[in-house]
Amino acid sequence: MKNFENYDELNFVRELSQKIKNLYPNYILKQEYKIGRYRPDLYIENGLKNFVIEVKMHKNYSSLPFSTLIQLEDYKNSFLNAQIILISFSHINIMMSNKMREMDILNINNPSSFDEIINKIFNKNAT
Repeated sequence: MKNFENYDELNFVRELSQKIKNLYPNYILKQEYKIGRYRPDLYIENGLKNFVIEVKMHKNYSSLPFSTLIQLEDYKNSFLNAQIILISFSHINIMMSNKMREMDILNINNPSSFDEIINKIFNKNAT
C-alpha cells in the first residue's frame, strides 16, 4: 500500500507515468501536454484508444470543487476518442459522482497504490 500524502500532483503524475511506461512501453505518454486550450495532467495514446487523466490531490481540496466537473466535461467534448479519468483524493459528493458516471468518466477515488490505479484504467478499457 502506497502512502500518497507526501506527493504533489506533479510528482504523482511523474511516478504514475513511469510505472505505466514500464508496463506498456509502446504507449505514448505526455505529461501536462497542451492540446488546444487544454492541458490534462497525463495524456496516453495506445493506438486504439486514448486516455485523458486529471489528478486532484487531497492537499489542495477537502471536497472536490464543482469546477472539476466542468473541466472534465470540456475534456469529454474535446477528446472524442478518449477515456476521461479522474484520480482524486478528495471527498466527492453524490451528485458529482452520479454526473461523472452518467458522462462515462472513470473516477478513481482514494486509491491505495499505483497498481490499483493502473489496473482500474486498463482493465476497464480492455478490449
